[in-house]
Amino acid sequence: MINQASTALTPARADAYRLLRDDLMLHLYGAEYHATKAETWTPDDEAIARELIPDLVNVLNGALLAHEGNCHGRCRFCRETWPCATIESLHRAVKDPKRQFITLVETVRA
Repeated sequence: MINQASTALTPARADAYRLLRDDLMLHLYGAEYHATKAETWTPDDEAIARELIPDLVNVLNGALLAHEGNCHGRCRFCRETWPCATIESLHRAVKDPKRQFITLVETVRA
């Protein structure tokens, strides 16, 4: 059995993780702002989008691969019953019919 005390985060480490998460979220908010701004896109805007989209897809792929199911029906990463909450959240975000991600992917495939 794992000792709970040995797995608890120290306050300093918890703060570091929070800062890392906040930095990543700020980066994602910047990408979202760029994608949804009301003005017409310039060639620079398009170039930035061409860099951001593959990066975001790589992040999603990394999360999907990390949270893959094992032969026991558990997530390899978080050990929850598979599909775990992370996979459920990613599926909901990517496959949400009210968003344009599906339309974009279907357009690219055609």
